[in-house]
Amino acid sequence: MKDKARLIMLIVLAAAFGFGLLHLLTLRFQTGDVLPVYSSLRSDPLGAKAWHDSLDHLGTVKVSRYYQPLDRLEASPGATVLFLGLPAGRLIWAGRDLWKELDRIMTSGGRLVIAFRPTAGKFEIEAPEDEKADEAKKDEDATGKKDRLEKPEKEQSSRKDGPSPDRTESADRNKARKPESKKKPPGDLAKLGRTLRKWISIERHWGLKIAHDPKWSLKKKYQAGPASGHGPVVSWHSSLYFEDLSKPWRVLYRRDGRPVIIERRFGSGSVVLMSDSYHFSNEALRAEPRAELLSRLIGPVTEVVFDEAHLGLQEDLGVAGLGRKYGLHGLLAGLLVLAVLFIWKNSFSLVPADDDAPGGRMVYASPRDYTAGLVSLLRRNVSSREILEVCWREWKAAQESLRRDWGPYINRAEAVAGRKSRAGGPADPVEGYLEIHQILSEGKKTWNRARTT
Repeated sequence: MKDKARLIMLIVLAAAFGFGLLHLLTLRFQTGDVLPVYSSLRSDPLGAKAWHDSLDHLGTVKVSRYYQPLDRLEASPGATVLFLGLPAGRLIWAGRDLWKELDRIMTSGGRLVIAFRPTAGKFEIEAPEDEKADEAKKDEDATGKKDRLEKPEKEQSSRKDGPSPDRTESADRNKARKPESKKKPPGDLAKLGRTLRKWISIERHWGLKIAHDPKWSLKKKYQAGPASGHGPVVSWHSSLYFEDLSKPWRVLYRRDGRPVIIERRFGSGSVVLMSDSYHFSNEALRAEPRAELLSRLIGPVTEVVFDEAHLGLQEDLGVAGLGRKYGLHGLLAGLLVLAVLFIWKNSFSLVPADDDAPGGRMVYASPRDYTAGLVSLLRRNVSSREILEVCWREWKAAQESLRRDWGPYINRAEAVAGRKSRAGGPADPVEGYLEIHQILSEGKKTWNRARTT
C-alpha cells in the first residue's frame, strides 16, 4: 500500500514539475525576450510588436514579416520596408550585393525606413558573415603556406651546429638597437585591399557619414525637433547623428543642431535614415506615442514589410515548412495511415486464430514434406530423360569403394543407365531403375557368397 502511495505521489510531482516548466516556457516565448531587440515578434518594451499589430488592425494596410535574404524580397511598388534596430556599423561598410538590393527596392517604387539601434558610445564596423568567413579562410591558408615554407628551413638549421655565442649576442644587440617599423606588413595591406574592393562605404554610395557625439551622457535627457519647425518634439536616446550630407538629402529632425532623421528620393522610391529606433518600440508607444511622426516616416503606402532577417531571424524551410506552405497536410496524413497499416500487416495476421489449436495459437501445417520439395527442385533443374543417369552418377560417387569387387556389375548397370538416357524415344526411368536394381542385387549376392567362403 505504501509503495502505491509513493508511486502516485511521484507521478503527481512529475506532472506538476512538467506543467510548471511548460508554463514558464510559454510565458518566455509570449513576451519574446529570447528574440533580438526591436523585433516585431517581441511584446516586451524592447520589441516592436505593438506597432506591427496597430498597423495590422487598421485594415487598410497590408502588414507582413520577412525572414528570407533580401535578394528574394519582392515588395510591390509603393511598399515600405522597415529595418528596425539595425547596428550602424553594418552600413558604414557594406557589400556590393547589399547596396544593390537596397537600390532595387527604391528604384522599383519602394520606400526604405532604416532605424539604427540606439547607442551611447562608439560603434564598431561590422563585417558580413560571409566576408568574415572568406577572410578567415584566406588567413588560415596563408598561415599554413607560411608554415610549410618555414618547416624545411628549420629542419636544415637543426641538422647544422648551433650558432656561436658571440654571433647570438651581437644579433641580440642589433635587434635591440633597430627601431620598430610602423608600417603595416604587406599581408595586412593586401587584406585591406581585398576588403575595400568588396565593400562600399555609405559615404561613397549614399553621400553621408554616420558619427557619434562624444559628449553624449546617459544622465541627460535629449530632445529632437523638426527642422522645418512644424511637428512634435520627441525625446532622443542615441548618440548617433549624420554629417557631411550631400545635396539630395533633406533633414527632417535635428538634435542639438545635428541631423538625426534624414530623407532622400531615389528614382520613384525613397529612403529614410534614423539614428534611433526607440519610437518604434512598445515602450515608446505606451509612454510617448508619436503617431504623427511614425505615419510621416512610413509614408502614404498600402503595404508595410517588417524585415526580420537583418536581426538574425531567418526562416529555413525544411520538409515540414514546405508542407505547411503548399498545404500538403492531407498527403502527410495519408502517408502516416499507410505506414501504420504496413506495420500492422507485418505484425499481426488477418487470418482468424484456430480455436482447436493448443493455447488458442495458430498452427501452420503444410501438406508438402521435404520429399516433395526435393522432387520440385529436381523437376526444375533435371529433365526426365537425364534423371536416371544423374541418379546413377550420384549413387556411384557414394559407393566408390565397391567398384573394385563389383566391377562387372557396375559396368553393366552403367551401360543400362547410359542406354536409357541416350534412347531416341521418351525415356522410362522407372524401367531403367528396376533393371539396374536387379543387376546390383545379383552383384550383392555374389559378394556375400564370396565373403562367407
